[in-house]
Amino acid sequence: MTPTTVLLIVVRLVAVLIAVSISATSFRAYRRTGRRTFAYTMAGFGTLALGLGIESFLLRAVPMTLAEIHTIESLVFALGFIVLYVSLHGQP
Repeated sequence: MTPTTVLLIVVRLVAVLIAVSISATSFRAYRRTGRRTFAYTMAGFGTLALGLGIESFLLRAVPMTLAEIHTIESLVFALGFIVLYVSLHGQP
């Protein structure tokens, strides 16, 4: 592995850990308060973490073009941000 690849893996891992940590905190807040806002926040950050992980997986395991992989990642990220938007502005 090149140093650039190692750096990319480390940075993505840190980003995933941050997103998972925020999701876990939101889950605990949801369990404590029962407010659906926290459940949506948990789902939004969980989806963002999934987007980071899915790109790394697809790059190494699936024979797809880089454009296809980035499109899938962008769709997952958009979904995560939509869920976060709902968590901030209420249910549709």
